[in-house]
Amino acid sequence: MTDKLGVLFLIALRNLRSHRTKTLIVTGIIAFGTFLLVLGTSLLESIEHAMERSITSSLTGHVQVWSSDAKDDIALLGSGPTQPDIGEIVDFSTLELQLLELPGVDSVVPMAVGTATSFGRSEVDLALDGLRDALAQEDQDATERAQQQVRMIAGVLVEEFENELAISSSPKQWEEKLAVARRVAGDEFWQQFEVDRGSALEMLDTKFAPLSTEGQFFFVRYLATDPAQYAQAFDRFQIVDGEMIPPGRRGLMLSKTFYEKGVKDRIARELDALQAELEQGAILAEDAVLQNRIERMSRQYAKVVFQLDREGADVVRAKLRELLGAEEHDVSKLMELFLLVDDANFQQRYDFFYQVIAPRIQLYAINPGDVLVLQSFTKSGYFKSVNVPVWGTFNFQGLESSDLAGATNVIDLVTFRELYGKMTDAQMAELQAIKDEVGLEELARDSVEDALFGGGEVVESETDLLAIDEQIPQQLGEQQKVDDQVYSAEEMRDGLVLSAALMLDDPRRIDDVIERVNAMKGVQATDWQTAAGLVGQFVFVVQLIMYVAILIIFLVALVIINNSMLMAMMERTSEIGTIRAIGGQRREILVMVFLETVVTSFVAGVLGTGIAVGTILWLGQVGIPAPSDVVVFLFGGPRLYPFVSIGNITIAFIVVFVVTLLSSFYPARIASGVQPVIAMQGA
Repeated sequence: MTDKLGVLFLIALRNLRSHRTKTLIVTGIIAFGTFLLVLGTSLLESIEHAMERSITSSLTGHVQVWSSDAKDDIALLGSGPTQPDIGEIVDFSTLELQLLELPGVDSVVPMAVGTATSFGRSEVDLALDGLRDALAQEDQDATERAQQQVRMIAGVLVEEFENELAISSSPKQWEEKLAVARRVAGDEFWQQFEVDRGSALEMLDTKFAPLSTEGQFFFVRYLATDPAQYAQAFDRFQIVDGEMIPPGRRGLMLSKTFYEKGVKDRIARELDALQAELEQGAILAEDAVLQNRIERMSRQYAKVVFQLDREGADVVRAKLRELLGAEEHDVSKLMELFLLVDDANFQQRYDFFYQVIAPRIQLYAINPGDVLVLQSFTKSGYFKSVNVPVWGTFNFQGLESSDLAGATNVIDLVTFRELYGKMTDAQMAELQAIKDEVGLEELARDSVEDALFGGGEVVESETDLLAIDEQIPQQLGEQQKVDDQVYSAEEMRDGLVLSAALMLDDPRRIDDVIERVNAMKGVQATDWQTAAGLVGQFVFVVQLIMYVAILIIFLVALVIINNSMLMAMMERTSEIGTIRAIGGQRREILVMVFLETVVTSFVAGVLGTGIAVGTILWLGQVGIPAPSDVVVFLFGGPRLYPFVSIGNITIAFIVVFVVTLLSSFYPARIASGVQPVIAMQGA
């Protein structure tokens, strides 16, 4: 039997050599399919690994745990402004102890994702603040500079209102605004300012300040956690500006991406965006959208001019005249002309902005050390404001340019609970003290009417209403202050959270840990990919596209291989008939054809795999650049460095072998059915 198989193998090799053209065609098709399969599965596995690293090291951890009473599935990314209802974990510290007892769990990080809004201050407000500070410090030079800045803003507004008045169909409102702006821009007002500063400041606050548009609006997406533990567990986290929120303190850490694209001066952001477009190969003159952006940007010149004091305006005016070669003296018109950039002058003006203008304006609406008022609707539906100090900015190492990685800011759990509507024990005690002081009582539902209307009896009030009126503003004033109380680690971590991130010592134990958590009472768990929401599901889309493409390629290959081998069998009819005539059996013909298939698929598989492995190794050295911010997140950085595993090669060989055998089955049956008489007819 062995000898017969050896003879059949030699015949198979001879047949392959004698039909070189068709053998090469079939081998090339199979090799190309193998190459695509090894390359595709390697890239897919590399992307999944990189994406896992991005998500688990910045937001989700390896496993997310949340309440089993949740109405929605957890989705930490890609859920939009409306957060899913994932229920509540009322007592995190108890759950933490239970989770840490599970095999493979290294750490448990408390979490809650939410959103809040905030408003920055307008340029007029900032200028008036500067004036008040200078007056409070009795700094005459600073006061004069602040006055000059306010007058300059008023002068710009005069020009703006005159233009609006000329084209408006409702002139009265613009006439009133113009009158106020002219008054502040004139000498008489500032002469009176020296005589009666109190009245002048009141006029500036009540009549002049409202002339400016509202300050910058911020939509703040936050992750509430224990900041110290979060920074330790998520190893890509790194401070860029300022410092980390101190242990036990309230605070907000702003994502560097949010800081640059949401907090930065509007003109600076526009220039940065245009710079990024040019780096991607855009041509301003050929892009109508970019032309419109430049036009809109140039009309925002006042945003910069408002922030310049007299000295700064003089410097900027002189340098702009030199840069533009213009005789114009009005700094507003010079700034408007400066902002009309094109392909030829953009880089020069971009550098000029950051070298000359940026140091003389407030480049960021918020800076580390400032206090930001976060506003949000509580779980109960009422509006809540909390003053939170900004301690610094952060990013994730390797994901600095990813908008997805930088979409979320970090706050402490105490602040979150207040925004969410859960008060601390200290706040509850303070509220009870206020109730006791003003004589408030808890009422049963069925006694409310009698308590309010007296139940027919005469009610005498012993409460001093005037005292209450005096206390209310005092309490409101206290609410506006930053809570400087230091919280212990227990106070910070005890109480309400919405979910918990589990960091595992071995990510391969994810399924086992999830199974154990799901067996616990009151909670459920899922892996990082599901917890990431729509972003995490992207890898499924990539897998589907990849596998469908490979399936189509192999179906086409199957047909081509089948036809090629069928044609080869038809040409070899006499040869096969001769083998049958000298005693060859149908089974031996089948074996011979399948041996040809095995040899062809093996050679093609080795060839295709070798080329694919070489390509992957080369790409693993140079990297594949990410074409967009979203892809940076999927690649785990600005470049993907793919790798190939034994599993990729094994799967490719198995698939190629099966497809090749299937494609040769019909030609083999045709060949084995050739009768010996055919050979004699051919002779």
